[in-house]
Amino acid sequence: MAARDVLADERVLVLGRHPAALRCLLDHARLTAVAPAPAPGVDLVARSDRLPLGTARFDHVIAAAWLQDTYDPVGALTTAARALTHGGFLHLLAWGPGPDAPADAGLRLSLDALIEICGRAGLVLEGVDARDAVGAAVDPGQATVLVVAARRHIV
Repeated sequence: MAARDVLADERVLVLGRHPAALRCLLDHARLTAVAPAPAPGVDLVARSDRLPLGTARFDHVIAAAWLQDTYDPVGALTTAARALTHGGFLHLLAWGPGPDAPADAGLRLSLDALIEICGRAGLVLEGVDARDAVGAAVDPGQATVLVVAARRHIV
């Protein structure tokens, strides 16, 4: 996902520890930032699995290194998915199983686990990108970072 993929005035929810950098990239959108602790650019402090947000309020949810702060990844993604409009996109960056993840990475997920969690949260995967510590494409089993694009689908 690139900032250009977010249209002017689309509603964007940013989840993560340091959302300030995304504010300048997404200044054309209506952005709400949620983090587990106060930080520059944060609009709301909340736990990842207990987001006090309404249903279908956002066109995009961007979650960067956000699942590492939860003990319930399915609950957290279900809550994030609920905040999406029908057809809205979740853009998720998660620490992968590769050897170069930072020591404080917390929860590290295999691609299969991430796919299962997204499915249980009601999200349909649109794409996955696996990268190593320097940003080179790698096999998902060696990925330091997994980037997932998923869409909320209501049947």
